[in-house]
Amino acid sequence: GEAMDRRRSCGVADAVCDATDASCTEGAPEVVQTTRLYAGAIGQATAHLAETRLSWESQPRNIAIFLRRATKELIEPFEMLRDWLVSRYGVRIFVDPAAAEELVPGEATWTPEQRPHLADMIDLIITMGGDGTLLFVSSLFERSVPPVVAFNFGSLGFLTTWDFGKFRSSLTRIFEDQSHLNLRRRLHVTVVQFDEGDRPSQVSEYQVLNEVVVDRGSSPYMAGIDAYVDSQYCTTVAADGVILSTPTGSTAYSLSAGGPMVHPAVTGVLFTPISPHSLSFRPVVFPDRSVVRLQLPQSARGDAQVTLDGRVGPTLRPGDCVVVSISAFPLPCVAPLSDTHTWLASLATVLHWNDRRKQESLTSASYTETIAAARRAGEAEQAIDGGAREDGAVFDSSPTASESLDDRKTADRRRGTRRDRDKAAADGTVARSPAVARRPRHRRRAAAMEQAPELACAETIDDIESFMRHA
Repeated sequence: GEAMDRRRSCGVADAVCDATDASCTEGAPEVVQTTRLYAGAIGQATAHLAETRLSWESQPRNIAIFLRRATKELIEPFEMLRDWLVSRYGVRIFVDPAAAEELVPGEATWTPEQRPHLADMIDLIITMGGDGTLLFVSSLFERSVPPVVAFNFGSLGFLTTWDFGKFRSSLTRIFEDQSHLNLRRRLHVTVVQFDEGDRPSQVSEYQVLNEVVVDRGSSPYMAGIDAYVDSQYCTTVAADGVILSTPTGSTAYSLSAGGPMVHPAVTGVLFTPISPHSLSFRPVVFPDRSVVRLQLPQSARGDAQVTLDGRVGPTLRPGDCVVVSISAFPLPCVAPLSDTHTWLASLATVLHWNDRRKQESLTSASYTETIAAARRAGEAEQAIDGGAREDGAVFDSSPTASESLDDRKTADRRRGTRRDRDKAAADGTVARSPAVARRPRHRRRAAAMEQAPELACAETIDDIESFMRHA
């Protein structure tokens, strides 16, 4: 146990320990058989943690598979994956207790007493679900975490970068040291609740991958939360709440609240207010060495609710506080590409970042077709409206490919009006145009008088229209 604490104090999980730095564990006894891997000089420069390649010292023996909850469609893919791993590598497969009870009964699992020691039991983790499944896996490990391979079976898939359709070739690459290891920082969250004598009555610790949220919960009042950074008063949050997130969580709830998108290799704590009362209250980013404390003042009008990666946490009473800092134990995610390639690909395919239609050249095929269609429409209109026609001419009313329904209706009205006018001129009568028919009755009478003075003796407009119909 002392040897494990010394190894963990370097800030890197057992799964990615500094095997190249002998001074870290010099003189320490052999630790429980666990994952045998290293990732370059990971203990030498934390600035390059995210740009490492996964390399195994010995083949993984114990693999844990986590399935998306209540999804029977994953039974067949799980059996395919299990059978292939066992037959090819001879590994032992474990499943999470919920899946062993609901989906795949009879599979090996672990007991609640063994859960705190999962990092010593498991060499590799495989998730079959979405981002929520990965968040659930992160919450199980309070300290070190084995490498995680996330196959996408979710609706979003921002963190699940592997395609299950290629799981054979993908896992072969992973076992043959041909994959990347992206270390995603987590937050260490401590919730301190006080009793009536201002003495700590309960202290709870959590590891958070995306964000911790402190909001007004079910209270109808606006939350008032005092924020401190490195024990120095920062501000009082007058809003619905505040989000403290990691760079990994910057594309989750924080982004919806107006926060920035931050590269996962950047170490820092994002401070994003939720619907703030002041429009000048904008999100900020604190360095990774900062310790942020959110405290509910004694004058608060209501309680506050803590939410950790979407899971409901403790309720804060006046005087309680939440202390947040960067965790020393990141989540090692196995990825086919580096963290920059993976992140930019997720922005483009999942969030459609800056996805817009590109402006085309005026000589492109689409613009050429648009101009040609306009030219054909103009020629058709000129053919309909142009010049006088001989009496009794036959007009082709068949629609062309470029005419729309409205264009055909307009053309039909014009043809019908001209035929009526030509017939009336030949018979010596006056045809009433649709424009005249839509005028008020007294204006229609005056217009009819101008066109046919011989109808001035008619007493009513109905007499005029009757005469015109029988002419």
